[in-house]
Amino acid sequence: MKAIRGFSLLEVLVALAIFAAAALSMLAFSTVIVQQQSRLERKTLALWLAENTLAELRLLQPWPPSGQHERRVDNMGQQWRVDVSVQDTARARLRRIQVDVFAEPDSVPLVSLTGYRGEH
Repeated sequence: MKAIRGFSLLEVLVALAIFAAAALSMLAFSTVIVQQQSRLERKTLALWLAENTLAELRLLQPWPPSGQHERRVDNMGQQWRVDVSVQDTARARLRRIQVDVFAEPDSVPLVSLTGYRGEH
């Protein structure tokens, strides 16, 4: 009678340990990917808010007065704080506009956008 040869228990355990290590590393990698995707989505929404705010201020008639103001915005189920700073420049008919967008309750802006508006 011919003997049937298979894997020993030790070989099966080693293979299982290798598979478990690979699965854990893939799980950790996928967690990082999901976190990066979430951060990228938030930064994209913040950039859209900043660009829209800057476009609104560029179209504002009369042109925006110097100073600072903030507003709260609810967009895509997220609370945002938009800080706008309008400053005079060395040129009398040109103003610098800086828009900072914060995801509530963060104190560091996700996006900071600067533009200029001339008085026409």
